[in-house]
Amino acid sequence: MLANGVDGTVNNPLAGSGGGSGGGILVNGNNVLISGTLLAEGGNGGPSSFATGGGGGGGRIKIFRDNSITNTGIISVSGGLKGINIGGTADRGGASVDGNNGVIFSGTYLS
Repeated sequence: MLANGVDGTVNNPLAGSGGGSGGGILVNGNNVLISGTLLAEGGNGGPSSFATGGGGGGGRIKIFRDNSITNTGIISVSGGLKGINIGGTADRGGASVDGNNGVIFSGTYLS
């Protein structure tokens, strides 16, 4: 299951756009088995030769269960990377940074 942010683009020769933030995934169940992939990652910033775009922040994954949870898969809420320099003096127009990681929460239902 994917809820990833979109990568930024080159808006013009001087500026890359920022990456989109990761979305949210909610899993509910009695006994939860995760054997696949749950990703809510931020998109990468757009490239530029002057001011690269910043990475989008990671999203949120919440897992609620009544009893057990077993994870043999991949779960990630990583933030996106800042844009790359495509020749020139990138980041002179502002300091782009990598996106922050998101949040993974697992708990039982409240009675």
